[in-house]
Amino acid sequence: MAHALYSSQSAAHARFLLLMKPATLRSHAVRLSLQLGAALWLGACSALPAVQVTPPASGTPPAPAVPSRTFDNGHRTQGAFLTAFDSSGGLAWLGQPISQPIIDHDLGWVLQVFEFGVLAQDPSDERVFPLRANVTLGRQTAPAAPSLESGCTFFAETGHNLCHGLRLFWETSDRARLGLPISEEWVETDGGLTQDFEFARLHAVGGQVARQPIGSSFFATRGYDAALLEPPVAFTPTSPPRATASLVPLRTVAATAPATASTPSPLPAGLPGATPTALVFSNGLAVGGEFLIAYRAAGGEVWLGSPLSAAFVDQDLGLTLQVFEFGALAMEPEGDHAFLASITTLMGRQQPPVPTVSDPSCDYFEETGHNVCYQFRTTYRELGRLRMGFPLTEVETDARGVLGQDFEYARLEWLNGKVHRAPIGRDFLRTRSTGSFPGS
Repeated sequence: MAHALYSSQSAAHARFLLLMKPATLRSHAVRLSLQLGAALWLGACSALPAVQVTPPASGTPPAPAVPSRTFDNGHRTQGAFLTAFDSSGGLAWLGQPISQPIIDHDLGWVLQVFEFGVLAQDPSDERVFPLRANVTLGRQTAPAAPSLESGCTFFAETGHNLCHGLRLFWETSDRARLGLPISEEWVETDGGLTQDFEFARLHAVGGQVARQPIGSSFFATRGYDAALLEPPVAFTPTSPPRATASLVPLRTVAATAPATASTPSPLPAGLPGATPTALVFSNGLAVGGEFLIAYRAAGGEVWLGSPLSAAFVDQDLGLTLQVFEFGALAMEPEGDHAFLASITTLMGRQQPPVPTVSDPSCDYFEETGHNVCYQFRTTYRELGRLRMGFPLTEVETDARGVLGQDFEYARLEWLNGKVHRAPIGRDFLRTRSTGSFPGS
């Protein structure tokens, strides 16, 4: 099937497509014995004593390989944890792992911490499950009285109310993965509302609601060895290290956030939706106002990465833009909110529609007339259509010899035997400006 679809491409490209067909994983590979499973986990934790595994006797078939996945930050998830990761929403829901596997003797479980949650394994049956991280951290507060407001729902199971925008987000999201509310909402310093749930913390500001990453606070509160935050193996990152960020008053930002475009129009005074705070990164650039709200709602640093520019007015497009490593945010001149921009469309990468491919390993999208196949389809499904958008091209080889496919809000590329999101913000910025920017 793949040969018929891509016969016009190079032989190297055809060989790649054959390699992309997903291999069938052996179902019993995720149900190893407790002894072997413990040895594998302990072997992955450099901070724990090494475990000696007796090699199989002569003539005995070797143990099946444990399926694993190494992420861009160098951390690895494997075995039953990888199976649970995929079934729990994968990268789109849990984010990347931020720790090696951890043996928590107080809880009696093996844990792995991710950006937005925690997976736990019960050694008694090897079952891996999402941990009620906020409950474990003691964030559940005393029950409250049912609210009399019409926009609120009271949950007798936990004794808490869920109201208005937070309730709407909960009702239209994966409620089972968020869990029930375990606190009442409270007001943060940025004027937004925050509320804890069994598996997540939600923050609402300016009409936008987003999950906050709770993995790092879980790791710190539990007091684990900081060495477990280091990747267990050497790796080559697919993008430059991200700048760190801190929340500071907006008035300190003006002198440290240079505009990036060579001839941008200055932002008008009193930008609609401006807030008194901004997220300032170590490269001197800041995300503030409606752009900060949209940045958080879009997944923040996990999804968009660090800013490559300050907000600037693009006269040709008639938009106010701010460009990030993996995408861009835009705002209409008279608009009251920022939104995720389809930068691949703005760069003119959309191609004419093609016929559907008769291959069960491909999905066809009539909305744009393009196919997504094999490993690209696997990664696309994992990351989610809402954040990726529809495909704008077929898989093709670029000038560097790299196979890639463009989507409305992102680009996927085949590198080092895996499909990754490509940091396309720099390419987009170069098409909008002839000036320099940090890191260029």
